[in-house]
Amino acid sequence: MRTLKRFLLLAGLVGAVLAATTAGPASASTPCWKVLINDWLDGRIDQLYAVHCYRDAINHLPADIEEYSSARQDINRALQARLQNKPAPKNKHTIIGPAGNGNGGPNSGNGGDGDGPLNTAIGAGRPSKADSVPLPIIVLAGIAGGLLLLGGAGFFARRLQARRVLRPAESPSPPPNS
Repeated sequence: MRTLKRFLLLAGLVGAVLAATTAGPASASTPCWKVLINDWLDGRIDQLYAVHCYRDAINHLPADIEEYSSARQDINRALQARLQNKPAPKNKHTIIGPAGNGNGGPNSGNGGDGDGPLNTAIGAGRPSKADSVPLPIIVLAGIAGGLLLLGGAGFFARRLQARRVLRPAESPSPPPNS
């Protein structure tokens, strides 16, 4: 009974320390350029933003999105439409976006609506935001961590076996010469 009380006291203490030291959610809102980039991920910019947001989004484009997609051109096109008080045009050449997005780009599939099982499975692993970690990376990291744990367990098991010294069977001592 005393051990249980000590354990509960220790668990409560650890919980209180963790609660006190854990950072709460950030109170600052997401910058508009990041919201704009996340809006662009589906192949089009649906909302209207302040002019500085478009310029900031172009300046903050991640290197891979800028290199392998038409994000810069799409955001510039949306900026020009915003300056003319028109809605953002649909992007015709978006490379990154959900499978089967129907915008005529390389990801639009074979002209279908994009609701097939293959497109659903492929789309499930895609990040929903520009700065989120893709699901395959998380799975691979978990597998790598598990393999490291198994390798470490094997290493320590071998070390424990090597420490065990097998004593040779004691042979009877020769009778004393008298």
